Amino acid sequence: MHVLPHPPRSVGSQFELAGARPGTIHRILWTALEEWSYFGGQTQYKGYQHRGHREADPGYYQRVGTYWRYGTGESLDGRDSNAWSATFISYVMRKAGVSTYDFHPAIRHSEYINDAIRRRINGSPENKFVGWRLTEYRPKEGDLVCYWREHPKTYEQASHQREYKSHTDIVVYVAPDEIGVIGGNVADSVTLTILRLGSAGFLPNAHHLFAVMENRLPLR
Repeated sequence: MHVLPHPPRSVGSQFELAGARPGTIHRILWTALEEWSYFGGQTQYKGYQHRGHREADPGYYQRVGTYWRYGTGESLDGRDSNAWSATFISYVMRKAGVSTYDFHPAIRHSEYINDAIRRRINGSPENKFVGWRLTEYRPKEGDLVCYWREHPKTYEQASHQREYKSHTDIVVYVAPDEIGVIGGNVADSVTLTILRLGSAGFLPNAHHLFAVMENRLPLR
């Protein structure tokens, strides 16, 4: 029988997030955890999976429709074949009160990844989401981890491209040797994935990871 090594810390302390003000990292975490819980807490870790509800299930395809309408203004739902993972992130940010100036909603992860990396290159201190190489930055709660899909992508390539297949998850807890990240349209659900950290707390160059988006919004 496979069991998780320990429960995600943020899940056990949701009461601490309940009073978070809109636009803060805690509000982002609360929203992501709320949606994960609604879908049945689907979790994956080293081949273990706790199965939750799926995108086309009655009562849940409508929830995906809410992500589309509220996140990116599209009239779709979980019965459509369109990928909704970027729309899910956009929904979480909007519901948490993050302005479109700080985080521009998009149906492609690559668009806001490119924005964040360009902000890192330009070096403006006012930027709220900043893209770093895996070797430059240790992820914290509220950050986004960035993956390429189908075709390998480097940080440098992503700084020049806005349209390619990619994915991001929100970091919801950080432990000494691992992080937990929540994303939408992962195995057809809202899923918590546990990623092992490498040397000195950095993410390894594995699992198609290529960048981390630092979240500079206030914690509370």
